[in-house]
Amino acid sequence: MRAIGLITLVLVASGYSACVLRAAEAAKAAVPTAADVEKAMQGQYEKPGSATSQKVTVEIHSIKIGSSAATNEQDKIDGIPPAATVTAALIDYTQRTFYNDATLANRRTIVAKVFIDKFGEWCVMTDAVRKSEDVREAPKK
Repeated sequence: MRAIGLITLVLVASGYSACVLRAAEAAKAAVPTAADVEKAMQGQYEKPGSATSQKVTVEIHSIKIGSSAATNEQDKIDGIPPAATVTAALIDYTQRTFYNDATLANRRTIVAKVFIDKFGEWCVMTDAVRKSEDVREAPKK
């Protein structure tokens, strides 16, 4: 116990505690807001229509931000950067795909992992689908 106290004293005297505090502040800053999650969802899921693909839009109904944790081994395997802070989010949204004859609306409630990727942007990775419901809508005339 005395050796741990001595090591702590040496680390604090050498400025290590300032690094730990800065890391803790960075971890606090790495918690996404609902607006960050919505922007990431729209950036990842929305697509403009083209000659070869349908237009896709996303409508967010609710976002509940959960707890945050450091990246674990499974997260690293899934492609999340090792130094990232992973935050759980419960997201209720509708994804609409527009076809010539109809619109397919898929309402989903997902549990997602939200983190900052290697490019410094928020990323949403689906962890589990809680509820999914498909509805085919007639086109608006």
